[in-house]
Amino acid sequence: MNALLSKEVRLELPALGAALALAILPVWLFRKDGMISPAEMALYPFGLATLLLALSSFGREFSLGTFALNLVQPRARGQLWRTKISVLFCSMAAVFVAWALSCAARSAWEPLSGRAPASTRPEIIAVAVAMAVVACAGGLWTTLALRQVIAAFWFTASLPVVIAGGLDLLGAKPWVIYLVLGLYAAAGFYGAWRHFLRIQETAWTGGIVTLPWFRKAAAASPRSTRERRPWVALFWKELQLQQVALAGMAWLFLLHLGVVVLRKFWVSHGSGVVPVALEVFGGIWFIVPLIVAGASVAEERKLGTMQAQLCLPISTRGQCALKLLFALFAGGLLSAVLFCAAEGLSTVLLPGRNPMSWADARAFALIFLALSAIGFYASTLTRNIIQSLGAGVVALLAAFLLLQLTLGTLPLRVHWLWQGPLVLFICWPILTLTLVCLMFQNYRQGPEGRQFWRRNVLSIAGALVLSGALTASLYNRIWELVLPLEPAHGPARIAAAKPASLQAATATTPFEFEPFPRTPNLSAYGGSGLSTLLPDHRLWLDHLAFAPGRLLLDFGDSTGIRIGNQWVSLSGHQFVPGSNWVEAVVNFCDTAAIRSDGSLWVSEHPRQPADWTAGAPQPETPAPLVQFGTETNWRNVVYEHAYSVVLLKTDGTLWRLGPTHFNEKKPWPGLRSFTPERLGADTDFGRIMPASASIFAWKRNGEAWVLNPLVQAKPDRTERLAGLFRLPSFDHLVFQSLIGQGPFRPGPSHAGVRADGTLWVWSAVFAQRTNSAGLWTSLVQVGSETNWVAVAGDYRSLAAFKADGSLWRWSFGDDRFWPAKGPWPVLQGLPSPMGSHRDWVAVGGALGGIVSLSADGSLWYWWDRSNNFDPRDSAQPMLATPRRPVKIENIFDASRG
Repeated sequence: MNALLSKEVRLELPALGAALALAILPVWLFRKDGMISPAEMALYPFGLATLLLALSSFGREFSLGTFALNLVQPRARGQLWRTKISVLFCSMAAVFVAWALSCAARSAWEPLSGRAPASTRPEIIAVAVAMAVVACAGGLWTTLALRQVIAAFWFTASLPVVIAGGLDLLGAKPWVIYLVLGLYAAAGFYGAWRHFLRIQETAWTGGIVTLPWFRKAAAASPRSTRERRPWVALFWKELQLQQVALAGMAWLFLLHLGVVVLRKFWVSHGSGVVPVALEVFGGIWFIVPLIVAGASVAEERKLGTMQAQLCLPISTRGQCALKLLFALFAGGLLSAVLFCAAEGLSTVLLPGRNPMSWADARAFALIFLALSAIGFYASTLTRNIIQSLGAGVVALLAAFLLLQLTLGTLPLRVHWLWQGPLVLFICWPILTLTLVCLMFQNYRQGPEGRQFWRRNVLSIAGALVLSGALTASLYNRIWELVLPLEPAHGPARIAAAKPASLQAATATTPFEFEPFPRTPNLSAYGGSGLSTLLPDHRLWLDHLAFAPGRLLLDFGDSTGIRIGNQWVSLSGHQFVPGSNWVEAVVNFCDTAAIRSDGSLWVSEHPRQPADWTAGAPQPETPAPLVQFGTETNWRNVVYEHAYSVVLLKTDGTLWRLGPTHFNEKKPWPGLRSFTPERLGADTDFGRIMPASASIFAWKRNGEAWVLNPLVQAKPDRTERLAGLFRLPSFDHLVFQSLIGQGPFRPGPSHAGVRADGTLWVWSAVFAQRTNSAGLWTSLVQVGSETNWVAVAGDYRSLAAFKADGSLWRWSFGDDRFWPAKGPWPVLQGLPSPMGSHRDWVAVGGALGGIVSLSADGSLWYWWDRSNNFDPRDSAQPMLATPRRPVKIENIFDASRG
């Protein structure tokens, strides 16, 4: 490679690297939005890439001051031109091929991920080719004619838009527009070639080049007096440095207004390249902050005024702060205001559009401010605007990738470190402070030596590592590792005696319900209602709610810090009068209970939940229990769903109290308003047990049956029949605890503890209309322990406690069941202990978590930790689910109601 070609390659290489990044990465970062595909959205980064390449060909010569030296080389002007143009064309072709291959690769990859394919239609390819050709020609003639990169950028970017928009407004066909743009490109190439062959480098004789308004201001100012106003002088100097960029912003605003007018004429044309181009024209504004901020320091260094400015009687920090504030104002706030004003006018001219809200305007202002900060930092790293734009593009892509990584949108399995927006509250402030400190350091020292680059790289890397460590530590609640998992419990007030089911297994009729519990029975259907039946036959009732407290520093969904959150009693926890209760069940609005004399008691009036979504939970009036009817032969009552219960009489008959379906738009009249309905004709049932949407029943001879509610048929499913069905595989099995985790999900949807203390799981599948016996799979034992007492949970987790009072849990997460391949997760690993205490006497599920009752009478809530990230499973929306339980209340405390 000869010296001339090597010089041109080195001259183009920085811009080529930034252009390749712009051509390859954005296609993968954009998502399909309405009618705009990622390939269409990536046309703007591709256009910026072509502009960088075209402007750097001669722009870097002018920025580095080597253009005059290039002209006096002992080479013919034609050879210099051919070498430069050959390198430019090869670079442009490489960028175009990289963009096309990236679009094709995503189109081939996206169907596998279930996303819409990124279209690479011929019209998009035609637009990309036209952009490359027009940018190449415009960049050549504007840099040679103007010798000012920022001015050349505005002319190169805006003239083709004016030409195409004007022709389109006149009704020209697309091929006519392409033809005129081709003629413009040919004229630009020819003009640049002719100008380069005749151009002469003229020595500068002095003077200040200013725009007309600066000349008038200078002429009107008095010259006889000298006032010491250094800050004002620096401000006017900064304004003069940015005069070309500000003029370009004004020109772009007028052009944007013209595009808004064109949209009104194209509103009925539907999809196509021109409507899409008009819709996303505003994306050019996102380049403006990089241009305005990128010229702040880099252009000073190119002009050679940086060293003299450091000698002024103003601190370098003050000078840098003034430049930064000016860049943030002009490139951030002013650009955002002009952009929002133009797009707001579009909503006025096109009534069908959603108006731009203040929230949208604030979001755009923050984005433009961030782009200005990135551009200013890139300017402190470089010596001219071309280098600054390239560095700004690379920094912007790195920041975007970092944002996607921190928010978890990239396909990387790092959810165990953190999830959600917490990283934004930690990483970005630390990174911003680091960049501000580096800006001041870079402004004072300049990009020279390895120490300069080592300081920047190590500082940013250290800030990222520190931010990641702090985020992971806070998100995963590292303080819980050193604090006690649970507060101390009080002295035992509830005796953990032999379970009632174990006693029933030794009776003469083993499958007949024993009506006298020997251990506390915590009834929780998964909602807000709880009931506890103690060994001394006292009944405790309550409805709970979680008061989230005040939310501070919230900037959207799942953000902020909550203070003052707590569990509250809605109806005032209370013991029901009497001490002869043997059965109780609570649902959403009613409570049903049975006394030892066989009488049935229900709520006097249904619960009327208050609407407290906009504020704190409101207290409710507790409903006393009143006797239902005069019969005294009720033996067992279990939960069926929100509006009904199933009962068993001493004569072995099954009954339902409440409707199977209810219109929730109507007021609920309460269970007292319904008459019990007989289920089936059998008269020899001995016990029933609830398990989610199914109720298991055993006859006195050991036959097992299941009661299924009616489920509506779906196109891809068999309707599940309602009624009683035989379960031969469950014959002669005695369970002391059952739960259902969602019978319509494949996998271990049910779990139960048998009379011998073993834990078993099984699966529910869809029933066939003619063969309901195949509804349940075979039982599989979990572990080999024989001291399990009770089980609770839902489809995301399973909790159980042992006879020694210890509490254990399995968490399944989103992929809790793997029914087709391999064993179920509950069979793959050991359970994790829930706390260190061994005085638990009952366990149940409520409000998406686990509720446990300790021997001192305190109720504790254990948050569900199976989800990767769900703000509803944590008291703090930005933190992981806590390991420590939260005390709800003590059932022996005085009622709050």
